[in-house]
Amino acid sequence: STLFAGASSAYPWCVNETDPYMVDFDFDRWLVLDTNAVVDDVGIDEFRQESFGLKDAFRFAGTEVLPLGESCSDVDSGQKELYSVSGLQSLVHPGTGKRHWIGAHRPVFGLAFEDIEEEGRKKSELYSFQCELANAFNLANISVPNVPAVVSGHFHTF
Repeated sequence: STLFAGASSAYPWCVNETDPYMVDFDFDRWLVLDTNAVVDDVGIDEFRQESFGLKDAFRFAGTEVLPLGESCSDVDSGQKELYSVSGLQSLVHPGTGKRHWIGAHRPVFGLAFEDIEEEGRKKSELYSFQCELANAFNLANISVPNVPAVVSGHFHTF
């Protein structure tokens, strides 16, 4: 017998996917998503870490945010990631008055910027990455009220 569906008997804690789960506190409820297996076209690890400050924000104000991966706007984008939000809506109980914090390893939405040269002129472009998880939320029609923050990351320094 195993502890989790999909786990092997030798290693019952090693599973490929887990359903969302909640951790309840007095005034807060954390909704934790398994986003480890989210597959993206282009990930944040391919971009160098830089600070994005107020000066950069003004520079990009009003500019188009392009998808970093080619499949972001595909109709199937997010289908493979539906497992990570499956059952999430059933964990949301708006009548409790609790805040719903969402925790995930991979970013739900992230930005990257890159200086590129086009026709001999240097210009900067702003890109979104990790669209697959946001698209999965949209496909599953997830609505979570009272969310003070989505806590996510995927930052490697090794």
